[in-house]
Amino acid sequence: MKKRTIEVLALHRRKSEVFEISFYNKYISQIENLNKSAIYKIACILRSEVYQDKETEKKTYFTHLVGVYVIRIGNT
Repeated sequence: MKKRTIEVLALHRRKSEVFEISFYNKYISQIENLNKSAIYKIACILRSEVYQDKETEKKTYFTHLVGVYVIRIGNT
């Protein structure tokens, strides 16, 4: 399994947050040409599933990455 991780500064209105996004296998090609000083839109298509144990009624959540794409918006 191939893995590549990038550090992201996410800006949303008056709030900002730094976190990591990891890309695996076929999605690595989406980030190979990213410029550190540019602004990108990274969109992920997720599918979530919830399983509930009938005896304990405990819920387990699974989220699967179905697709991803990266669009360059501009420079900083």
